[in-house]
Amino acid sequence: MRIDVHFSDRVGIAQEILAALAARALNVTAVEVEPPHVYIEAPELDSRDLDRLRNDLLAVAGVLAVGELAILPGARRRL
Repeated sequence: MRIDVHFSDRVGIAQEILAALAARALNVTAVEVEPPHVYIEAPELDSRDLDRLRNDLLAVAGVLAVGELAILPGARRRL
């Protein structure tokens, strides 16, 4: 699954977002940071897990929204 984390830019927020994924031991295969977004590909993440992860990510100061993506922006540009 690929997700888009929309955030208010501040120092350290990307690290805190990735720490929330690490706490769930999710395998992250790609990360793209284009403020104010962090795009993440985590193949093991499913819809049920996303609901729980969304709550964890929204608890990070500055995270505004978490949504699902069909394709990461870098892959879209390469196509």
